[in-house]
Amino acid sequence: MIAMYVPGHSLLHRCPAGWKLLALFATGAVLAYPDLPVWITGLLATACVLLYCFSELGLRICFRQLWTSRWIITFTFVAQVWFKPMQETAVITLRITAIVLFAALITLTTPLSEIFANVVRMLHPFQRFGVDTDRIGIAVSLGISVIPIISASMKTVHEASQARGVHTGILLGIQAWAVPLMVLVLKQADELADSLDARGI
Repeated sequence: MIAMYVPGHSLLHRCPAGWKLLALFATGAVLAYPDLPVWITGLLATACVLLYCFSELGLRICFRQLWTSRWIITFTFVAQVWFKPMQETAVITLRITAIVLFAALITLTTPLSEIFANVVRMLHPFQRFGVDTDRIGIAVSLGISVIPIISASMKTVHEASQARGVHTGILLGIQAWAVPLMVLVLKQADELADSLDARGI
């Protein structure tokens, strides 16, 4: 899951947002290369963990991001293990885990306003082709900010269902919190749409 900004004074916090976004894109491109050696994947994953330590965030927040993203990581592993050898599945899962941690690291050390400004700046050359860079920037910013909100809503609904004593098997248990979560998310989306419409966006 994408995390929200945590204020700090580390070198990574002070690094320009544009350079961090370029580093994220470059890392994602490298990790997406099919024939990437395993040792490079391991090196990038290790570097990511070290960056959490050097950015004043620490291993605690790093592991929290892993725990928050556990379903993405689990789904990636399960989806691959049926079609690929175990070693290849483990490498692919490690790649996904590394890019998720890198993305979370960028949003943890970069204010949302800076991310928006840099996305708009990078897309500026496309304005001559009629691309509305402001709308794309807003969409990226909303995507980053909404994901943690949905994650928090999911946790709230899940805890509420447990408090009601919902222990009726996996399927019924999922239905007990998935349906209220969907209703809550749709309500939040409707409120967000009304807010954007009021601002003429």
